[in-house]
Amino acid sequence: MTGQEDSKASPDPISRSELALLCVVSYGVECTPADLPEFATNEFYSLAGPTTVEQCQQAFASCLAKDWLQIINAASLDEITKELNQDQLLGPIYGLPGIGIVGFTSEGAKVWLDRYPARRDFAYTDVVHSKTSRYFRDKQQALCHIAEITASDSSTSVTGPFAIGPWRVQWWRRYDSGFRIDIEKKGKWTGVCSGGVFWHTLGHPDQTSLNPERLLRILENHNVRLSEWLVLTTVDDVEIRGAEAVVKSSARMSRRRFGVVVSEDECRNGLNACFQHGWLRLVDEMVAAELQSFLRNAPEAKPLYENDGILSMPLNAVDYSAEGAVLYQVIATEYFGHDWDSQIGLSRECYRKENRYCQTEEGIAEALADYNARSERVETYKIVPLGSWCVHWWQVFFSGFMLEVEIGTR
Repeated sequence: MTGQEDSKASPDPISRSELALLCVVSYGVECTPADLPEFATNEFYSLAGPTTVEQCQQAFASCLAKDWLQIINAASLDEITKELNQDQLLGPIYGLPGIGIVGFTSEGAKVWLDRYPARRDFAYTDVVHSKTSRYFRDKQQALCHIAEITASDSSTSVTGPFAIGPWRVQWWRRYDSGFRIDIEKKGKWTGVCSGGVFWHTLGHPDQTSLNPERLLRILENHNVRLSEWLVLTTVDDVEIRGAEAVVKSSARMSRRRFGVVVSEDECRNGLNACFQHGWLRLVDEMVAAELQSFLRNAPEAKPLYENDGILSMPLNAVDYSAEGAVLYQVIATEYFGHDWDSQIGLSRECYRKENRYCQTEEGIAEALADYNARSERVETYKIVPLGSWCVHWWQVFFSGFMLEVEIGTR
C-alpha cells in the first residue's frame, strides 16, 4: 500500500507522455491498454504539454517496463484485495479496478504521489443512495433505457414509464408530451459523484449521412456562414458555456459533426458574428433576471434543466437569444430531419445520500458549506472520525473524517 507519508527525496525522471498516462490512471479512468494512449492525449491529462497517440503508446511500454503501470488481472486484483483486508482499510472509496484495465503498481503510485500529493482538505464523494427521474420524448426510448439499466445494474430499481404533459429541457426547448421513469440506486464505494439536474443526448444523427455540400446550401438560404453554424451547434451543450471553450470545441468537433475543417480563428470570428447578429448573447444580470422571470411564468416549469436557478449559470456564459434558438432549431430540422433531437432526455435528481471523506475537519466543514452555496437542501448530516482509509487501493490515509449527508427528500 502507498500512504501519503511515503515519499522519495528525488522523483524519477519522467517524460511528458508518461506523466499524461499516470494522470489518466490517477483519476481512476478505466482504460484498456488500447484506449489509454488516446485518452492521455486529452489536454485535461496532458499536464506537461501536448502529446500524441504514438508518443503515448511508446510511453505505455516504458511505464510497463519501469513497473509503474500494470494490466489488472485476477491474480493482481486478488493481491490488492488481500492487502486491503490485511491492513483493515476502509474503502477504497472509488472502488477496485476492473480486470483488463490499466492500473498503477505500488511503485507507479509512489512516483505519481511524489509529484502530486493529495490535498489534505479535499473531500472525496461517494453517493450511496439516490433517486432520480429521467424524462424522454417517446415511450420506446424510456423502455429501452429501463432495459439497459436492469440488464447491467442489479443495485438499481426502475419504475415507469409514466406519461407526462408539456415539458422543457432548456428554457427555449419545449415538447408537448413525454414519458418519465423513476430510478432508485443503492451502492457503496463505487466512486459515484453528485447528481443534480442535467440533460443528455442518447444518440446523434447518423454520421454517415453527413453532407457538407448540402449543409452549405441550407446555410446560404438562411444567410448563415459555416463558422457561425458551428458555434450555434456548440452552444447547444450545457457543458460548454464560456466563449473561449465554445470557440475551441467548435473547431475541434467540426470534422466529426459535419465533415469539415474550420480553424479556431474562423470559429472565433463566427462567435463574434453571432453576437453582432443577435443570435447569441452573454448572460449578464439583466439576461439572467429576464430568463428567471420567463421560467417562473412558464406553465410547465418542471422538469426543466435551468429551473433550479438561471442565476446559477455563470455570468458571461454564452447563450441563445430567442431569435438564435429558433434559427438553430430550424436549420437543424432542415439538415438532420424533423426528429433530429428525438434522442434527447433529461435527468432530475430528487434525493441522494452521500458520504464525503477527507483528511481534515476543515475540509469537511468546507464541503458542508458547499451545499448551501449550491442552494442544495441538506435534510440531515453527521460527521464520523475515521481510522485508516483509502480513496483508491494505492492512495491511503491514516486518519480522517466522513461526512454523511442527505439531500432532498425521500
